Amino acid sequence: MAQPNDSDRLPHDPAFKAIFSHPRMIADALRGYAVKPNGPLHPRTVAALDFGTLEKLPAEWITRDFRRRVLLGMEQGVQRGLEPGVAQAHARGVARLRRQAAIKFGAPTAERLHDLLVTALPADRLERLEDRTSEWLMACEHGEDLLARVTAFVRGER
Repeated sequence: MAQPNDSDRLPHDPAFKAIFSHPRMIADALRGYAVKPNGPLHPRTVAALDFGTLEKLPAEWITRDFRRRVLLGMEQGVQRGLEPGVAQAHARGVARLRRQAAIKFGAPTAERLHDLLVTALPADRLERLEDRTSEWLMACEHGEDLLARVTAFVRGER
């Protein structure tokens, strides 16, 4: 990567460098400003982040090359830290739905629901399913009805 020169330097570089040199500032910014409804991130996404794994990267100043570096850093961050967080959130969501199904319909239905969610449902669709499943758990009188609705959702039919 080419070294930045003074003409690449932007006027807010010192402020950004000072703010983003502290992991707590980054965590507070994400928790306070990047979470819905004001920001683009869902609270569960930010809650799944492990701010203890943040590491300072060498950068003398922010340049017009910044976007490329940020995207590369995000990709590396996903590979090292976010994927396990998403997997943990998915596992907790599946476990919660399994417990709820076991209470209402018994262990056999809960086991079948668990198998369906673990093998067929992408993690990014679990949140939408959780909202619907809570409603379905109340509306369905039989475990088979719940499993049919979840199966249709997993297949993209709902």
